[in-house]
Amino acid sequence: MFDGARLSMALEREGDAETGEPLAVQLAKTELLVDGKPLEAKPGSLGGPIGSANATVMNFTDIKGMPDQFDLTVKLYLQGNEKPFELVTPVTKTAGQNVVLKPGAQAENEVLRLRVDKVEITPSTVAVETTYTQLVDKLPANYVDPVTSVQAFDYDVTDGQGRALEFISGQGETLAANQPRELRTLFTPFAEVPEKVVIKPYVYKHSSDGGVQKEYLSELELSIPVTKK
Repeated sequence: MFDGARLSMALEREGDAETGEPLAVQLAKTELLVDGKPLEAKPGSLGGPIGSANATVMNFTDIKGMPDQFDLTVKLYLQGNEKPFELVTPVTKTAGQNVVLKPGAQAENEVLRLRVDKVEITPSTVAVETTYTQLVDKLPANYVDPVTSVQAFDYDVTDGQGRALEFISGQGETLAANQPRELRTLFTPFAEVPEKVVIKPYVYKHSSDGGVQKEYLSELELSIPVTKK
C-alpha cells in the first residue's frame, strides 16, 4: 500500500517456524529501490507478528518526492542468510484526493512550544509534522520516563467529535534546550475527512502502584480547521 505518506508491506514466511524466532526478529536488513534507485527510507515501525510468528507488517514513513507510479524492488535479508529474498512489483498510489494542511499554528506553556507544520490526510494515513522547542534547561519530572530517563510526551489526533485515531509510527529527535526538534507521526485514517483536526499533547502520569495513564496538556492543544478543495 502506498498513499504518498506511507509505504506499507505485509510479509509472510512460509513453513512451520512457530517454535523459532518471529519473522520480525529474523529480518536483519531491508533495501528498497524505486525505479532502480535506492530509496533513503527507514522503517517507521516493524510490527508483528500478525496472527502468527510467520507474519509481520513494515511501514516506511520517511519518504518524500515519490512518484505516483513506480517499480519497487524489495530486498529482505534474514539472519544467517547472505543472499536476500528479492521481489520486484509495480506500485500505484492509492486512489483518492489527499488533503494537505500547513497551518503553522502554535501554542506553548512554561516547558514547551509546539507548532503544527503540516497535516496530510490520505485515504489510508493521517501524517502530522510538528516542531517542539524545549523552553527550559531541564525537563520537569512528569516530562521524563522514570525508567529510561528520556523525554516522555506525545500527542493524540482526534476529529471535532473527540474520536481519536490509532498510532502507527513516529520519528523524532531528542530534545535539547532552545533547540527546535521535528516530530513526524502517522495515524490510522479518519472514517471521513473531518471539519477540523485536533492535536492533543500529553505526558504520562505514573502512579505508585506502577500504573500509567495519559495526562493531557490542555494549554498546548491545537485545533486545525480543514479546508477541502
